[in-house]
Amino acid sequence: ELAKDYHAIYLTPIILSSGGSDGDDGDDSNKWKSALEMAVLYLALSPYSMDQQNMLHLIEADANLEKLPAAQATIQLLLKKEIISYPMSHQAQVEALIPTTEDTTYWKDILHRRIIQHNIRTVASYYKRIRGTRLAQLLGLEKTRLEEEVSSMVSDGSVYAKMDRPQDIIRFSAPKTPETVLSEWATDIDKLLGLVETTTHLIQKENMMAQ
Repeated sequence: ELAKDYHAIYLTPIILSSGGSDGDDGDDSNKWKSALEMAVLYLALSPYSMDQQNMLHLIEADANLEKLPAAQATIQLLLKKEIISYPMSHQAQVEALIPTTEDTTYWKDILHRRIIQHNIRTVASYYKRIRGTRLAQLLGLEKTRLEEEVSSMVSDGSVYAKMDRPQDIIRFSAPKTPETVLSEWATDIDKLLGLVETTTHLIQKENMMAQ
């Protein structure tokens, strides 16, 4: 909600026209910059959702974002299906945006957690299963912290995972139901029959041309 509020402020005509398009570096220009930076900050602090992703894409397409390197880099990292190194190269610039009236330590921890969650979702999209120690190494986490975050994400439904602690394996691939397996098998058979029919037709065509 805070991200939406700051973005709405940024889109206010008096703010947007004060310096966003002409590169003015005066006080008025700082107003749109501050509003857009705060929108990006609170998007980065927000839990993953379709609304959050839509806003990230919306702001990424804004030409003014190029004038805010740290904000632009943050948006790009959150939209890529790649592991984000922590701390980020522009970490200090992002954390400097947190209002001093807030509990900065709390929000820094939240930012770290959102990056961890992004990284777990990224790994889950590429791996069916992976050893817990290897995943912890990839994400730069203690194994206990990794297990806590995976468990939390499973509880809120943001990722499917099962942890086999004795075997040190985390599975991200949900088991298929018999109906799903049968449907996939039928689809594969249809594709195979289509290829056989096409091949037969081509062979007959070649034979006719040869005669």
